[in-house]
This record gives sequence, C-alpha cells and structure tokens, in this order.
Amino acid sequence: MKTKNILVMLIVLAAGSFTITASAQDTLNALMNKCESMDDVNMDVIQQRNPSTKKLTQVIKSVSIKNNKALIDDFLKAFEADKNEAIQAIYSKKNGKMVPSYFQFKTGSKNVSYSFSMKNNGADASIDMIQNGE
Repeated sequence: MKTKNILVMLIVLAAGSFTITASAQDTLNALMNKCESMDDVNMDVIQQRNPSTKKLTQVIKSVSIKNNKALIDDFLKAFEADKNEAIQAIYSKKNGKMVPSYFQFKTGSKNVSYSFSMKNNGADASIDMIQNGE
C-alpha cells in the first residue's frame, strides 16, 4: 500500500512538472492565436514538416499590427507575464522605456522564440514567432 502511494505521488509530481514546462509561454501563445482570428491584423504562417514522419518541425508566424495600441499593450503585458519562463530575454530602450525585443523558451524538445519591434511611437508593431522541434 505504501509503495502504491509513493508511485501515485511520483506520477502526480511528474505530471505537474510537465504542466509547468508546457506552459512556459502560454500568454504569448494565446495572443498569437487571437491574432489569427482578427481582421485588422496581418499574419503570415510558414510550416515545415519532416518528410518521413509528417510531423511539424518548424512553424514561423509573423504578425503585423497597425494602429492598434491596445493589442500592442496586450503583447507587452504578455511578455512581462512570461518573462520568468524565458531562457533568454533581450530588451531594448524605445522612447525612454525598456521593451522586450527577443524572448526564447524551451518546452520539452521544442525551442520557441519571439521577436518584437514597435514603430510610430508604439502605434505599430511586428511580432515574429519561430518554433523549432517536433
């Protein structure tokens, strides 16, 4: 009975640690998914697959935002929310304020990076997401 309890506890701990790892950039992912359904946001998506397994090996999403300060602020908040999970974070000073320019995350066998740049005093922005690994 004691062995069974220990086994159950180990499974729960393993599942919990996987959940934490899998949610490294949840806020940024949610915003990228939101952009897919927005009419006033331009997005390009490139997908590459392994020829033999047909599994995705790379996904590149490029988002262009014009005159949508609220959405840009949402991205800035998302970078702030996910920053502690980033394995690399680069900031740049724009208009007297430090803003994220590059974040990199590692989730299992996947590497995910986000680059962010603002223009026109924060009215326009572009976000690129590159995900590598199966």
